[in-house]
Amino acid sequence: MHERTPAAVVTSWVAQLAEMSGSWDDLVAPVGAWRSKASALIAEQHRITAAGHWRTAGPVDLLTIAGRGRRETIHCAILAWLFRPNESHGLEGRMLQVLLQAVGIDVPAADVATALVRTEETRGARRADIYVSLPGYTVIVEAKVDAPESPNQCLDTFRLFGDDEGARFVFLNPAGRPPDTAGEAIQAFKPLSFHVLRDALASALNDTNDLPPGAARATAASYLDTLKLQFPRRRAMTELSEKVCFFLEHQRHIEEWAALKVDAQAAADAFFRELAGPFSELAPTLGADVRVYPYLEGNHPKFFFIREGWLGPERKGAPACVAFEWNRKHVAFDTAFSGIWTNNTGKPDYVALHASLSRAVVDAGLRKSNGPSSWWPIQTYERPTGAEWWKHLPAFRDQLVETMRLRWTTLAPLIDQELALCADIETAPSRVNPAEPSVGAN
Repeated sequence: MHERTPAAVVTSWVAQLAEMSGSWDDLVAPVGAWRSKASALIAEQHRITAAGHWRTAGPVDLLTIAGRGRRETIHCAILAWLFRPNESHGLEGRMLQVLLQAVGIDVPAADVATALVRTEETRGARRADIYVSLPGYTVIVEAKVDAPESPNQCLDTFRLFGDDEGARFVFLNPAGRPPDTAGEAIQAFKPLSFHVLRDALASALNDTNDLPPGAARATAASYLDTLKLQFPRRRAMTELSEKVCFFLEHQRHIEEWAALKVDAQAAADAFFRELAGPFSELAPTLGADVRVYPYLEGNHPKFFFIREGWLGPERKGAPACVAFEWNRKHVAFDTAFSGIWTNNTGKPDYVALHASLSRAVVDAGLRKSNGPSSWWPIQTYERPTGAEWWKHLPAFRDQLVETMRLRWTTLAPLIDQELALCADIETAPSRVNPAEPSVGAN
């Protein structure tokens, strides 16, 4: 037969369930109000949308809407159309003049009006993206938007088109950079940015603003929107800040000085290690049973201040002590700290001791400048004081000695108190073992 659950336990369960149910009701109560507010917000959004006042921001040009805003061949086709002086866009030779000026061509307006503009002009295995011919000159445009240049692309283009009458070459791209594949013909290619053509189109449309609107003009305006969106104007850095100028002027010296940090770290580490003598002299003044045990291995060297009675019956190690530590990876004269250190092995007794010491620190009203950690119920950074303290390191040494005297006076009684309450704690070997410190976590 199953044992019956005692009535007192059942009563306790019922009381707990009632309490949980009440808490749940308190949590759920606001949900109805939230739903009501959300419904009102959604209704208001629908009203604004229906009135045409809730519009999504997005592209207005046809190429970007169609997902073709970065298509190189489409850009070349539209630009060729804009370069043709007699097309229905009404811009006449304004756009072509910008291209001719880029390659240093100055011809009469009558010659510009007779220009022939083609795309995909083929020679051998290469094609000129835009090919312009007019009396005495030929302009070959190699355009790139996102695609990389193929091997020897511009050099091949130069060799295949270079004998054309008055041949000039343009490398059109978003950044206005020179080509990478022109080789020995690099000087023949004039870099041209899409930004230049964007500004030229805006100017040409403005100059012809008195023309009647039409489909062709709307097409040119839409393409201007494409250029603005796909090739936005970037703000040029006109001047450097005073701080950056200072760094650039003195960079060599600054980097040389920064390298001194390694020497300073080594000096700080040596300084803290030399505290072994002063701390050992301090210990007997704190009590006849007080000893200092150095642990100077690893990245977290320490000095442990321990009362003999804390070591346990077999003197295997102390579960807690007053300690002074620094980090060799980040050592500096102002990064050492002191406080209560616990040999937190993870065993329940040690976890409980760490927790009880943390509570004792709070109950004692002690300031935890660096807050508790899994090893330190309290830790406080020890900073050097005084102007140009680095010139008076003995004074800093004496300051640290007096600081550890204060730490012991304040913190050792808390350790005495909590160890007395945890008298049965099993002492485990640790780095505070006076016989042979062992390596562990920090």
